[in-house]
Amino acid sequence: MTNIHIVIIDDNIPNTDPLIRKLEKNYGKENIHLFSTSQDGLNYLLDNLIQRMVVLLDIRFPATEKDGHTILQELRKKTELIPVVIWSANECSQNEFIDFLKNHAFSFIKQDASTQEIVFELEKAIQSTSSNVDIAIEQWLEKQDNKDNTMLVSKSGNNYSANDLIKEIRIQTDEGKHLVSNINKLTIDLLFRGQEKI
Repeated sequence: MTNIHIVIIDDNIPNTDPLIRKLEKNYGKENIHLFSTSQDGLNYLLDNLIQRMVVLLDIRFPATEKDGHTILQELRKKTELIPVVIWSANECSQNEFIDFLKNHAFSFIKQDASTQEIVFELEKAIQSTSSNVDIAIEQWLEKQDNKDNTMLVSKSGNNYSANDLIKEIRIQTDEGKHLVSNINKLTIDLLFRGQEKI
């Protein structure tokens, strides 16, 4: 599996926090990205959608900044493939909880949880990326030789290389969604016709 990038968006955690140190040890310092302002964190996510990422997102920020709800909503306008763990010192109201569920939050964890508990939750989010069909297709594409050569021509005549398809899937364009949907249908058809064994 290629490197996973862990993005932490929280205005109260220093880069010397034991959690940050543990994540840097486990995943490499270059793969841990800490943002103290919510907009900076969102900008990083939107600018790097083709990277494999998980997010640890605080809910509450100063009144002059976007809160965690808004960050999650804006991210979900672009992709649903990035797991977001909601990290909060406060209990969520029922409406907040429903809002997070509607926007496909991966899970919730309290900020007073131990470093070990938080790391475990992030590991579950990371593991979920490898069981996602879209990610499995990406991983297959990443292993192809000559990833810049055309490997697919759409009905509309557009040429796509493996690199193009990886981007289409990550950003969830219509072409990317169509590709994943067709591969899913083909796989199901083959399995139920008994042509393939699991």
